[in-house]
Amino acid sequence: MHLAGLIPALVLVWLQISVLAAISVAVSTYFSLVVNLPVVLIVYVLGNISRFAPTWSSSSNSVWAYLSLAGSYALPFLQVFDLRQYTILSTIELKGTQFEGQFNAVKLSFIWANVGIATLYAITFAALALGVGLLVFRDRELGGLKDNSCLGVSPV
Repeated sequence: MHLAGLIPALVLVWLQISVLAAISVAVSTYFSLVVNLPVVLIVYVLGNISRFAPTWSSSSNSVWAYLSLAGSYALPFLQVFDLRQYTILSTIELKGTQFEGQFNAVKLSFIWANVGIATLYAITFAALALGVGLLVFRDRELGGLKDNSCLGVSPV
């Protein structure tokens, strides 16, 4: 492990938390905190398990296979943010160190390229989740009023 691998790993953890926070904000526009927390925890668990969904769906043509494949498309693919095998558990090739030129060393440019891809994915998924939350919030009634007739304002 090297500090050069720790910084990208921390960036990826931050991006993953950002995606989950965006989902939490989208869910909180319609549900209370009591429902919001378990939903986000379930999304986190299923998002980490969703990397195995294509193997489940390819094994049979059952309804379960189609549902798992559809669920894997709807959930965030959190494996994008999991590069620990490269950032923490592998040797990183750095110029001027003893790891320069090692055969099985991972290049730092490869790690940062994957961080860039994960950043684009996080921005896209967070924007999508917040957009869905905005659409849900738009139709939500605040204060229990069905219309503005008691305020003397006619509906447009």
